Amino acid sequence: MKLLLKLLIIIVLVMCIVGNAVANEDVNKLDFVDPDELQSWLVVNDSVMGGISQGQFLVENDNGIFFGVLSLENNGGFASVRRLLDAPVGSDVSKIAIRLKGDGGRYQFRVRTNRDFDGYAYQVSFNTIENQWLTLFFEERDFIATYRGMQLSNVPSLVFSRIEQVGFLISDKQQGHFALHIHAIKFLPD
Repeated sequence: MKLLLKLLIIIVLVMCIVGNAVANEDVNKLDFVDPDELQSWLVVNDSVMGGISQGQFLVENDNGIFFGVLSLENNGGFASVRRLLDAPVGSDVSKIAIRLKGDGGRYQFRVRTNRDFDGYAYQVSFNTIENQWLTLFFEERDFIATYRGMQLSNVPSLVFSRIEQVGFLISDKQQGHFALHIHAIKFLPD
């Protein structure tokens, strides 16, 4: 009887540990398995300053798809999508991994340490390979602080545990059609 009780206690402890690990993994991962994830993403295009670029976002086949047409008319030239995080990233995060497939264009992954609509962001640029899935890894030191395309030096360095928003942007005079498929964004511990 005592052996059975000890075995039950061990099983319960293991289940709690595994349950916590799975819960932490879910908190530290954004994916698109749930189609309702679409409701959490906000598109912000250059129309906020008179441009006519048409970025859109949809969820399909367990991927988020950021797509549209970038136009340089009316001094425009950017399209973006962003999402507020539901929970803190965690103090043990040392890398961000993003699984994505692009169109051969250059994009930015952007994070913000507040929930504001405007203000500075931390960004890292990356190139895609047309129609090829890539997993990209970023560390805090990879990001630079920017505001409306200008690099800033008078803001604190990025600390992952302070991230409250994530997003993607295309600009750099890459006019025409674009499409970026995002499978998952993971916040990885040390």
